[in-house]
Amino acid sequence: MKNLPVKKNLLTTLLWSLLPVTLHAVAPLIGDVPDQVIAQNTNTGALFFTLGDNETTFSALNVSATSSNPTLVPNTAQPPLDPADPREYLEKVRLMYDMARLAFETDSTRAVTLMLDSVNSPVIDVAGTPISDGYHNLSHHGKSEGKLKQLEAIDRAHLKLLDRLFADLKARPEGDETLLDRTMVLYGSNLGNANTHVTTNLPVILAGGGFRHGQHLAFDRERNYPLPNLYVSMLQRMGLEADKFATSTGTTRGLDSI
Repeated sequence: MKNLPVKKNLLTTLLWSLLPVTLHAVAPLIGDVPDQVIAQNTNTGALFFTLGDNETTFSALNVSATSSNPTLVPNTAQPPLDPADPREYLEKVRLMYDMARLAFETDSTRAVTLMLDSVNSPVIDVAGTPISDGYHNLSHHGKSEGKLKQLEAIDRAHLKLLDRLFADLKARPEGDETLLDRTMVLYGSNLGNANTHVTTNLPVILAGGGFRHGQHLAFDRERNYPLPNLYVSMLQRMGLEADKFATSTGTTRGLDSI
């Protein structure tokens, strides 16, 4: 792993209809919040994409580099299985995160985009909490205490999976850094409040990528700060000569590189 070329990866994830109040409440669940995560409130719609073939698997071979002539060693691990039960939605999310991490680890790609389509998700299984309806219907909660508790349980489960992704990226060395150091993970929602379909004050987490983290950037809730400013900062961190994206007015204030 020595003398690897410096590279930058990008993983963007949109959790459709994520409630910001819950996101901020469960942020402490993320293992390395003090030095890994920035959350911010912004105003314009989030980018969202889908990852193409969700049945893609990776080669069942490991590379042994203990000598100058690396050898291929058969991998006896069982291949991952796509859960057949729609209720195992969170397990599907875990598998997709694993695939994204493997793609970066093997340098199969430098960019992955993934949409967690909670709008069309069915009633799902969440350990320890009975869920009675799909996420979309729960998100239109009308301030129902019962629905809000179920939403919080689902969002907590999502943030635990995100925590696992961060830990997995951080555990993979790449040169004198880690895979997390060289990967920008952007995680957010297209709505600031799913109950009323408000598209301001969007909850956004940015982790890794060589930025100085450990802060919460909260902007004016009435005169929101442009989210495209964050995209400009990320494009520049990827090495692209960009000073404008959509309605950007510059780069994100308060977001510095290490």
